Amino acid sequence: MKGIFYFYICLVVVSCTQANKHKTELLEKRKTDSLISKMENLFPNYKDNSLVREEMEKYLSEKSDSIFVFKEFDDIPMSVFKISKNPYGKGMIVQLYADNKYDNNEIKSNYLTFDIIGFINEDQAKKINEKSKYYIVGKNVKQINSTQLSALVPMSYYSPITKIDQDAYGDTYLLNLGIAVMELDSLKLID
Repeated sequence: MKGIFYFYICLVVVSCTQANKHKTELLEKRKTDSLISKMENLFPNYKDNSLVREEMEKYLSEKSDSIFVFKEFDDIPMSVFKISKNPYGKGMIVQLYADNKYDNNEIKSNYLTFDIIGFINEDQAKKINEKSKYYIVGKNVKQINSTQLSALVPMSYYSPITKIDQDAYGDTYLLNLGIAVMELDSLKLID
């Protein structure tokens, strides 16, 4: 009888720890989540007021440089948009976009959109699976404008303009940081 009682206690303890472990994984925060939470606190009614949304866009625009410079995006999943030869020298250009909209809406950075134009050597570019997602690591990150973008590539996935706008379905707001260029050191495949 004691054996059955201990068995049930162990079963309850194991199931509770597994449930908590799963919950912790779902609520894992990214580096940019604190900035987005701060913005939502500073501009609480940005979804209902276009003037407040414009102020929030200005604030996001001021912060976007630091997000790129301090590489606070290296924990956001990126998908490959296009791979092409570098028209200005050796190597390849890999265009990546933030592909982080998942079912878990608790993670604020799921609504952060941006492109990275990465310079990479040809051998590394040949190892890229265009249908996979990656975390990227690199250096010399710099945000670019539309003129600089058009000199590098014919098109991008997201706009180079910092903007806060509704998604295609109109039920959520996406925070677009714009586009940055960088030298890619590595792309870490996401399982």
